[in-house]
Order: sequence, then structure tokens, then C-alpha cells
Amino acid sequence: MTLNSRLVSCALLAYVVFLPVRAIGQPAARDGRMRRYTGIPGWLGASLMVPFAERRLGLAIDDVKPVDHIAKLTCPVFILSGDRDDRTTLEDTRRLYEAARQPKELWMVPEASHEDLDRHDGYREKVSAFLQRYLH
Repeated sequence: MTLNSRLVSCALLAYVVFLPVRAIGQPAARDGRMRRYTGIPGWLGASLMVPFAERRLGLAIDDVKPVDHIAKLTCPVFILSGDRDDRTTLEDTRRLYEAARQPKELWMVPEASHEDLDRHDGYREKVSAFLQRYLH
């Protein structure tokens, strides 16, 4: 694997892993998301769903928290989050950034939520610039 393909693989891995997995063990995170999608309290939904998911996937939910694994990445990391994200808190984003090794960058996308980062001004330019810095 060439250096460039390794960097792209790491960048894609970090991006894919970060977005769907938040600190599900945190009661506030669990409650807010569970209520939004199912209408039931987080403690109830998590007590029913987490053990089922762990058994089905063959791994513990704590094994897939990005903040616990991001320091193992040996490639540049670019963390993006919307400043209006109602699923991943600013605190969670900063914690993930602090746990990553250098080189790393953080961009809190103004006016962006969880799903629309790529629709905001500067997205293409910032991502392209990051890739250009590290793929040459």
C-alpha cells in the first residue's frame, strides 16, 4: 500500500467511524437520541437495544467509541462537526480532537447540523486543502 492510499484509507476510516458512533454510554446522549427516534426514554431503549446489538455484532458498544481509538491512527486526521449539531456535542467533538495525534485539524462548520456539513460554504475547499497538504 502506498503512502497516498494509506492516507486516504485512514481518512475515510476516521470519517466513517466518527459520524455514527457517539459516546452511547452517556445517559444524556442516549436519552436524547432514543427519544427523538422512538419516543421512549433512553434508559429503557438502551437497556433493551444495546445488549441485543452487542450480541448480534459480537462486540461491546464500548469497543467502538472513536475517542478510545483515534490515537491509534497514524495518518493525518481532519475532524469536522457542525456548530448546530444536535447529535454530537461540541464537548464530544473537542474530546475526539484532543485524543487524536498530530497532525490533526478541527473545523466547526458554522450553521451546520449533523447531516449537512458538505452543503456549507468552504466545505469543498477545506477538505480539498487538507487532502492536498497530506497527499503530496
